[in-house]
Amino acid sequence: MALGERLEQFERYNNTELRRMELPGGFPLAITGRLVSGCIGFVVIIIILAISFQSAANSIRVEGISGGATGFEADVATNGTAGPSKSGTLNNEGDSVSFGVDAGEVEWDFATELRLVSVDVTVTWSTGTSSVDVGAPTVSLQVTAGNFSETSQGTGFDASVTVSVPITVMGETASGSANSVEEFIASFEATGPAVSGVITYEDDANPSIFKDEPLDYTLTCSLVGWELQNIREVSDV
Repeated sequence: MALGERLEQFERYNNTELRRMELPGGFPLAITGRLVSGCIGFVVIIIILAISFQSAANSIRVEGISGGATGFEADVATNGTAGPSKSGTLNNEGDSVSFGVDAGEVEWDFATELRLVSVDVTVTWSTGTSSVDVGAPTVSLQVTAGNFSETSQGTGFDASVTVSVPITVMGETASGSANSVEEFIASFEATGPAVSGVITYEDDANPSIFKDEPLDYTLTCSLVGWELQNIREVSDV
């Protein structure tokens, strides 16, 4: 049968009244072939759209798993290792000694240490006591590293002060998004600082008529590092 004849038959079917019925309230309703064809076409369109949306949703989910970033979470553990140290004697009130990169001590440059929480610098000192001592000596420790600068003082015959240079702020857990575990770990890495400082014998606490007492000091450094443990994938970060 020719296409034209089929179209003519379809048009006659659309114009045919298949059934007449009354709606509540006495309103007449004629069910024609066109109404039936329209309902069938509407249902077909809804099915096609539903299949298209489902296919698009599946494509997005697959792309997110294979090509997008993954959420990770890990427990944070810290550890301490000894850094450079030095010791000596400050003989008189007002004497000072420099240390670190500014003093030509390259071992205080921690640029290769990428997993540091902080660099803790401590000076410990001791002096002898005598019957003329009216007070304990005061010592100050100044530490600089880039934009960081802090000075701390302590007083005592045997005492110490510590200055901590913060590098990476870490809590008990760490979280973030990355394409791999290695990338997740690397996202927390930061170049360590170049540290310098000065130890100063501020005051021996005795009258000027008495000879200043020598002060023996020891400078130590502790590198506080971080390590990510129990790394796991999470849905929300």
